[in-house]
Amino acid sequence: MATANELQRLATNWNGVIKHIYPTIDVIVKGDPDSVESLLSVWETGNPTFTKPTEPELLAALVMVESSIDDETVLAAIEAGAENQAAAIPNFASWTEAEMLTWIDTNIGDIPIDAITNLAEAKALMKKQATAIRAITRFTVAFRNKLFPALQDET
Repeated sequence: MATANELQRLATNWNGVIKHIYPTIDVIVKGDPDSVESLLSVWETGNPTFTKPTEPELLAALVMVESSIDDETVLAAIEAGAENQAAAIPNFASWTEAEMLTWIDTNIGDIPIDAITNLAEAKALMKKQATAIRAITRFTVAFRNKLFPALQDET
């Protein structure tokens, strides 16, 4: 026998639960959420060609529907956060491609390595390179989260 909590959740997610059991169903009717029998009381009039689902079928479908809703919510939050992640990268949102390439060339690409004569100069170059690599890494994560939000949960 379904608990009051399960009945409430069934009533709230009724369309999703029935669509999970019968993906091709067109009309989904619902009675009063007093009991599973009440929920299904109008089944034959609204869905005469589909067998009335059993309580265990309904409860199993409810679990599947609720877990997919949770997954969708998590994925939507990850995807929505991707834009904020990219926007938080210094200058990323405002620079053009030409400005980004100029920065890379000036700070990393066009520095003659053989002109470095001491440890301090080498450390300064390494720091500039690390800044660029960190920005690229941050963008890569934001890009991944926007295009493939489920990948973050698979690790």
